[in-house]
Amino acid sequence: MFDERDLQDAADDSADIDVEDIWAVIASFFEVKGLVHQQLDSYNQFITRIPTMARSLVEGVPRQDNQHDPQQERLAPPDQYRITMEDVRIGTPSHEMVGSLRSDPPPLFPNECRLRDLTYSASAQIVVKIQAYKHKEDTPYASYVQPLDLGRIPIMLKSMRCNLQGKDEDELPRLNECPHDQGGYFVINGTEKVLVAQERQAANHVYAFTRQKAIVCEIKSIVEGSLNKPRTLQIIMAFKPGSGFENPVCRVAQMDETIPVFVLFRALDLVSDKEILQTVVPDLSDAPMLELLRGCMEEASMLNIFNREDALYHIGKRLGKEDSRENLQRMAQDLLLTDLLPHISVDPSGDRNKCFYIGYMLHRLLLVALGRREDTDRDFLGHKRIDTGGGLLVYQMNQFMVQMRREMMKSMTHYNTSNDMLHLETMVNSRLITDGLRRCLSTGNFGDPKNNNIKTGVAQTLNRLTYSSSLSNLRRIQNPIDSSSKATRPRNLHCTQWGYICPVETPEGGSIGLLKNVALMCLMSQGCDHSDVVQLVQSQSITNLNVVSHETLADVRTARVFVNGTLLGLHEEPEKLLKALRRYRRMGRLSNEVSIVRDIRDREIRVFSDQGRPLRPLFVVEKERLKLRKGNMRELVPASAGTAVTDGKQRFSWPLAVNKGYVELIDNEEEDSLLIAMTVGEVHNNPYYSHCEMDPSMILGICASIIPYPNHNQSPRNTYQSAMGKQAMGIYASNFNMRMDTTAHVLLYPQKPLVRTRAMSYMHSNDLPAGHNAVVAIACYTGYNQEDSMIMSRSAVERGFFRSAFWRSYKATEERNPKKKTLEMFESPDPHSTHVKRGADYSKLDVDGLIKPGMTVYGGDILVGKTIPVPKEELEHAEALQTTQTKRDASISSRVTEKGVVDKVMLTENGESYRFTKVKVRTIKIPNIGDKFCSRHGQKGTNGIQFRQEDMPFTRDGLVPDLIINPHAIPSRMTVAHLIETLAGKVACFKGREVDATPFCSVQVSDLASALHKLQCQRYANECLYNGHTGLPLDHLIFFGPTYYQRLKHLSGDKIHARPRGPLQPLVRQPTEGRAHEGGLRFGEMERDCMLSYGASQWLRERLFRVSDYYSVHVCESCGTICAADTTLHVYKCTGCDHATRFSHVLMPYACKLLFQELMSMTILPRLGTGPL
Repeated sequence: MFDERDLQDAADDSADIDVEDIWAVIASFFEVKGLVHQQLDSYNQFITRIPTMARSLVEGVPRQDNQHDPQQERLAPPDQYRITMEDVRIGTPSHEMVGSLRSDPPPLFPNECRLRDLTYSASAQIVVKIQAYKHKEDTPYASYVQPLDLGRIPIMLKSMRCNLQGKDEDELPRLNECPHDQGGYFVINGTEKVLVAQERQAANHVYAFTRQKAIVCEIKSIVEGSLNKPRTLQIIMAFKPGSGFENPVCRVAQMDETIPVFVLFRALDLVSDKEILQTVVPDLSDAPMLELLRGCMEEASMLNIFNREDALYHIGKRLGKEDSRENLQRMAQDLLLTDLLPHISVDPSGDRNKCFYIGYMLHRLLLVALGRREDTDRDFLGHKRIDTGGGLLVYQMNQFMVQMRREMMKSMTHYNTSNDMLHLETMVNSRLITDGLRRCLSTGNFGDPKNNNIKTGVAQTLNRLTYSSSLSNLRRIQNPIDSSSKATRPRNLHCTQWGYICPVETPEGGSIGLLKNVALMCLMSQGCDHSDVVQLVQSQSITNLNVVSHETLADVRTARVFVNGTLLGLHEEPEKLLKALRRYRRMGRLSNEVSIVRDIRDREIRVFSDQGRPLRPLFVVEKERLKLRKGNMRELVPASAGTAVTDGKQRFSWPLAVNKGYVELIDNEEEDSLLIAMTVGEVHNNPYYSHCEMDPSMILGICASIIPYPNHNQSPRNTYQSAMGKQAMGIYASNFNMRMDTTAHVLLYPQKPLVRTRAMSYMHSNDLPAGHNAVVAIACYTGYNQEDSMIMSRSAVERGFFRSAFWRSYKATEERNPKKKTLEMFESPDPHSTHVKRGADYSKLDVDGLIKPGMTVYGGDILVGKTIPVPKEELEHAEALQTTQTKRDASISSRVTEKGVVDKVMLTENGESYRFTKVKVRTIKIPNIGDKFCSRHGQKGTNGIQFRQEDMPFTRDGLVPDLIINPHAIPSRMTVAHLIETLAGKVACFKGREVDATPFCSVQVSDLASALHKLQCQRYANECLYNGHTGLPLDHLIFFGPTYYQRLKHLSGDKIHARPRGPLQPLVRQPTEGRAHEGGLRFGEMERDCMLSYGASQWLRERLFRVSDYYSVHVCESCGTICAADTTLHVYKCTGCDHATRFSHVLMPYACKLLFQELMSMTILPRLGTGPL
């Protein structure tokens, strides 16, 4: 018998899981997948696809016996060579040893690439077997294996071929890497590059939609797994107001002419009118639909097309070529075979299947025309595919492979095989792939330049301002629509994006809604073998279309079965098929990425296994309860872990949760047919629930998950914060001291937030924080915090409040100019032999031409002394002018607007073995008036004034706020979560522990108020403050407590700009433009108009002329041209009329004088009248 304890244990095992169990499962997801899994998974698949692409490269090379030219006279018939591929070897990143005899080059690590401006890449080789045959012999007389260098493949960090793969948190710091770096990016020429996922319309989907004057049904067809261009089939039904619909016509691929529908059916050997009608309208009692097809039938009769030959000839004539009837018929047949629905079949035996598919498309079109179905929603996420980094590289690699194969075939055609063995290494141009992939990743331009089909901005420089901005950059999705487009529907938040796309994180401005971010638990399908899925589905009693009758097609109990858009046949028991396929998926016979959808209204079962579908995990619900119970949690403990615990919590295995069927990966199409409970507590409310959300907060992305209680904010505020959170200063990587990034901001004393969401623990916000827990009072005090400005405590600033360090790196290379045969050199330039820069300070350079570490640098100081020898030709000319200068100065100086201390100087060699240096300059940035700060709720503001601690208001306990913000910032913006965070922060301070602020959590304001009341504080965090100037209490209680604030990168010291005098543009002699060039402030047309309205003409003359490009010329009074003048000797001569007297002194802008001279160069002579008007 069971005792009471056994019964209690059994009851506990069958109990539903609680919140902590759910978050333990979510933690196991992030432990396995990380935060950039879509980048790593797709790249790993790219690496595994390289052998297949390489095989097509070798197999595409023609056999040598086909290359023999019979007209060429030879003493003996040439040998024949046959090439087969044996192996593909992709190494790990290593140094590129040009001309070295070493077979094992030393390993290369990412930080060395960053420092030395190298590319983190690995060598790829193919091993081919070459068999040599004598003429007309079947047995090879020689056979040998030859390795061929395919090129160097850029390696993604933390991928399967990366040298960091498998390194733990102890080993990574030894390699100068940050243990928290997730990888997912490339290092190209020392710059970190990330591939942004590209959104596109899904191929092999039927779209029916209304245009201005027609209804269109179209499909972009492509063979599953192929890298060819999709072939478009359109069925167009024009509409004329007053006369109704015209006859539907088809446009196949890129044909200019359209084809009548019945002609296309007959060209596919479906001849009978009744058969064609039944293919389109299975239910022949549907009179309105048949009426719309009457005109098509009559049109085919009028054209006298009743058989296949006539139909093919009619299509052939519309191809725009003149030829014989047989040739036109053959061309039309080839067109229909290869360009008409290639995903259905590219074989003549598939014509009947194509007829059924065209009938299905036409039926969809007629349903829309009759108003029985709405237009296909092209913004539905299920109708889109996301091309992640691996998919983009596969397409690009294929382009280079095709080009390489073309060059190999050309080389083999001209290869003389009579005397020598075949040497393929001379024919394979490995630089094609090496330079091509490197160029694509460095410029960001992907695509085929020959077809003018180039996508720009695909590869971007990784944002390293703060850790969350880097993660966000790696999880971005880009829509190809131009940002200047006025279209609004693609930008709108679609209801199907729930759980897949972050509803909050998108930029403001032209890219709003086009640049999206992936939700935290969203995965991208990597695709599985299409043929395997088709084979399994066909084994489930699918009726083939070749034997199906039209009566069966009309039966409402049957359903069409599609796999990746390919129509396989019909099934008479769709519900049974649906359950069987889902059972196979949970058993593992089908990949867990496969989605199975039953559309009851359209009588369809659709199965998808292709690449690029967004997926998200959901708990499986069975019999009104979660399948995963308390007792099942023990099954999820990995065998290797045993009873090990991490951070006091049991570790679970995510793969086990999926493989045992407790969690399923669902895509948009399948989600559309499911009923999903929002929380575990709701599962019992409805017997039709099939799945349950893991946690509602998982709908958000990286930046939105940092916001506490975002469900209490107005939506735009969360969007603003998602953008500003990427500009916050923090610790962007723990190895920042080992890096030499172009620019880097690091907060000196960062703090982890007191109020934090659960998701933040997976983003390492405790290890790499980006802000301070500031004590904030919301009050009007002295008026210096109006209009989103804030008062800051100067005493807190002096103690290190929001103090940060800024690093800027400068680099220089000793390059060789092959044309002029000169080599640059690092040295301190000698003023006697080198024309040095005017006003520059060279005194801080060491003897090697590099500045010493620890030196204080001011604007314009020389950091790297570099000279270039003057070429011999110019040197001879210089000797004629009696000058001693033999070198030019090419020194690197610091920015004029910045000053700091030299932090590090690195001297090394780059990839071309030239000496290469980087100088890192450090500046301490202390908060100043005008600097920008923000809370985590989009409440941004600038520093209006800094008061000392004795001038700030204080509480009875002597607490002084660090910041005072204006109460007018709260009501109109409705950032209630800002106030709740302050309440929770105050509770956290008194209790000494963090407070959970996860979105949609059960925390109530009343709970926080009660906790404060128990801690002997005012319930709503209001406190009596005393005026720092007078010591008297303020009139009202002030809302007072800690709030997490961030310092943004926009600093007033980096933007302040004024100039008394400075450099001029050489051409027009006007002041230069821009702060970096010490430019002047533009006095524009509108400012000029204001001065005109005041009548301040002399002031205008001074601004726009005297202090700009003031210039004086002498003009001949007789001919009105500008003359040559020597004002010191008082010698004047007019080159136009040879006069030496009667000249006028004229003042004009230098740009005006330049215009006159340019007109003269175009044989237009402007004459200046200097006499009276």
